[in-house]
Amino acid sequence: HPRVLHLFRMIIDARNSLAAVHSLARGKEKAIALLSGGLVRKEQFVALLAKKDGPGLGWLISRAAGIQVDADDPSGVETAFYRAITRNLRHGRWDDPQAGAILHYLWSRSMEAMNLSTLLYGRELERETVLAELVM
Repeated sequence: HPRVLHLFRMIIDARNSLAAVHSLARGKEKAIALLSGGLVRKEQFVALLAKKDGPGLGWLISRAAGIQVDADDPSGVETAFYRAITRNLRHGRWDDPQAGAILHYLWSRSMEAMNLSTLLYGRELERETVLAELVM
């Protein structure tokens, strides 16, 4: 189903974006492992990393996620993608309503597990810090 494919392509973009932001922040010179098959081509990430273009990387990620992100904040990149995926699933139109309902259910449970993990590991952190990491 095309919507399922789009979901997985966005997940690939989330992982590649996070890897690229971490690589740029750490100033790594060696190549990082990027996944093929996302909405954003691997070559686009590689070109921006070669130029150490943080603003360009932020723009590329914002365009792919459909949400404004700050390339200087690696944690915000992953959360932005997850929020975009959640929004896409909630508001998307499905040819097969059953497939949409099942995929939305599975994604919701996945985000619920991730949020519970964030709450568990962030229990010592300030409330605002933890809230910024939750996907709603």
